[in-house]
Amino acid sequence: MQPAPPLPPPPPPVSLPNAPPPSTSTTHQPSHTPQSILTPNIPPTGPPNTVLLSLLIYNGYPFCDHWEYFVSAPASAPEPSIAPSVDASHASDIGTVLQAKGNVREGFVLEVKRGWDISQPGQRPDRVVRLGWVDRGLLEPVGEVLFGEGLGCSDERVKTGSDGGRTPVIEENCEARCGFEKIVFRVPAPGKTLRDAEVDGVERRARITQRNCQTWIIETAVLLAGEGVLEHGIVEYLKATKQV
Repeated sequence: MQPAPPLPPPPPPVSLPNAPPPSTSTTHQPSHTPQSILTPNIPPTGPPNTVLLSLLIYNGYPFCDHWEYFVSAPASAPEPSIAPSVDASHASDIGTVLQAKGNVREGFVLEVKRGWDISQPGQRPDRVVRLGWVDRGLLEPVGEVLFGEGLGCSDERVKTGSDGGRTPVIEENCEARCGFEKIVFRVPAPGKTLRDAEVDGVERRARITQRNCQTWIIETAVLLAGEGVLEHGIVEYLKATKQV
C-alpha cells in the first residue's frame, strides 16, 4: 500500500491594511466626504472692475457649521510682478459680511457687517471658499457698501465697535444699499424651525423643514445664479456640501 501523498502547504496569509484608528477630532463632520465634492475652481485674481464673493465657514460643532457671504473690498496687486488693478481685480481681507444670524429655536435675522476684517483674531473663518467674481457695479457705492462710509449710528439698527483701529458698521434687518443686497434680501431670514416635542401636553407630529444659515445661503445663491451673478455649478456645490 502506497503512503498518502503529503498535504500541500497552507496558503500564505492574506495581508490586510491596518484599519485607520477611530477619529478623535472634535470638528463637525461634513455630511459628504471631501473626495466626492469638488471645490469651485475660482481664480484668486478676477477680471477688471469685479469684487470677490466668498463663502466663510465657521466650525459649529456639535451643530452645523455657520455659513456667511463675504464680499472682499478691492485691493492693489500684492506683488509688482502681478498685473496692476486696472487690468485685474484683487481681493483684500476687509469687506462686507452678509449672513442669517441666529438659531433654529429662536429664529434668525439678516445681518450685514461692513468694513469687517476677517484677518483679525476672533473673526478668522475656519475655511474660505471662493464663489465667484462679481461685477463691481452691483456693490456701488463701494465706500458705503463695503466700508460703511457715511453711515452713522442714528438708526437704532446700526451698531459700531472699534476693532484693530477700524470701526465696522453692523446692521440688522436693514434696507438694501446696493444691487447685490437687493437680490439676496429677497430671501427672508429663516424663522423658528425647531419646536418642542410637546406643547401643552400634545405631541407634535407634523414634520418641519428646518431652515438655517446654510439654507439661506443656498436659497440666495439660486437667485444670484438666476440673475447671472453666480454660476449654476456654485449652487450645486453648496447643495452638495450642506450639512443635514
